[in-house]
Formats: sequence, structure tokens, C-alpha cells
Amino acid sequence: MSEPVSILFVDDDPSATQKYVQQLRGDEFRVLRAQTVRAAKQLLGTESESIDLVILDVVVAPGEGEEQSDARSGLGLAKWIRESYPLVRLLALSDNESDGALRWFKSNGVVCLGKARTDHGELSREILNALSGDSRTKYLSSLIVHRGDETRTLDLKDYLHHVLGMPEPSLLATFEADTIDVDIVLVLLSDDNAVMEPRVTKMLDGYPGRVLFLHDGKMELAPSRPGVVAVDISGGMDALGEEILKTASPD
Repeated sequence: MSEPVSILFVDDDPSATQKYVQQLRGDEFRVLRAQTVRAAKQLLGTESESIDLVILDVVVAPGEGEEQSDARSGLGLAKWIRESYPLVRLLALSDNESDGALRWFKSNGVVCLGKARTDHGELSREILNALSGDSRTKYLSSLIVHRGDETRTLDLKDYLHHVLGMPEPSLLATFEADTIDVDIVLVLLSDDNAVMEPRVTKMLDGYPGRVLFLHDGKMELAPSRPGVVAVDISGGMDALGEEILKTASPD
């Protein structure tokens, strides 16, 4: 007999917690509860191998010893989980669907449900989607074209695969290629290879998909055709996640 799926539910609202936990246990999930960011981190520290999914409120109490400056501590917790436990799936809840903090969740492929309008059926569907890895990026193939910086290349590869849930990207160490059979090409630029941008775009002239030039904010890039986009990743991967989701959902 297989082990039940384990869900960590993080919310400092007792009534909401009671409602959702009752629903989840009725669906035969094993449910752990945390009312603060601190408590959630402690549970993940001891139960990470058994926790399959974390459902968290975007706004949740930090807890003693945690940073008090971010009112939306659920967002900070989500970022921490992505960094510390990248294989744990995430699902978010929010009372305010126009909250600017939701941008991070959307750009990282995390579904955020409105508490007021989400019924039991929708919650169950999104849980199953999250657990199966069924997302807009699940079948989105990619190629990383890179020169030199192996650490940045591996970080990018890890982000695509573990955070966005894409298949393992292919790697190409040079700009020489005859055919590219992938959905999206990411060109990882640095100061010393930015001058090769025209050569890369020429090579990709016959490629019908999107090309993202990733740079550190110090370069002025002028993409030469539709579908070619310059993305500044100096402040993190959020902007890249948004562009990739545009590829997955062109409408």
C-alpha cells in the first residue's frame, strides 16, 4: 500500500486552516499544519523527505526570530522553499488577487488561488496538477547556448528544470548549430560575448521559436527580429520566468 500524499498547510487564520485541513483530510491527504513561517521551516527541516506539497497563504505571520519587515511573509517562505527544497511543490492562497506580491508566484509557475472564490473541487484539481507537475511548462523543451561561465549555466539549468518544471534543457557550448528542434532558445551572455549577438541571431534566422538573450543589466541589446527578447537577470530569474510562461501561453 502506497504512502498517502503529505501536504504542509501554512496559514495564520484558524478558521481558514480548519476549513481547508478538513477538506484535505477528507480527500485522504496527510496534512501537517503551521501557523507561522518559523513553524513551517521547522517542519520542513524535519519532514522534508515526506512532504510533497506546501499550500501557503501569501500573507502569514513570520513567527519569532523571523524577519518582521516583509508583511507578506508567505512570499518570503515560498522563495526560501524554492531555494532550500526545490523538489517540494507549491500552491498559494490569497485574499487579494490584485496583490503585487503575486507576481513572483505567477512568474515561477506557482498557481495562486483566491480564497473567496476557490471551492473544494478547484482546490482538489490544482493540488493534483501541482503534484503531477502538470503546468504550462511541463513539456516546454529548451536549449541553453552559453560561453564560459559554468556556474551561471548550471544555475540557469537548475532554475528551468526544478523551479519551472521544464524537462532537462540541452546545452550548447558554441554558437555553431545547423538545426535547433526546441521550443525556446536561451542565450546566456556576458560582457565578453555580447558582441556575438548579431552572429547568434543570424544563425537563428530560420528558427521559428523564441530566443531569449539573458544578460546582467550592463548591456544594451537590440533584438533584431520578432521573437527575440533581451532579459535582464541581474536581479534574479523572475523576469525570465515571465518570458518563458509567455512562450508556454502565447495567447
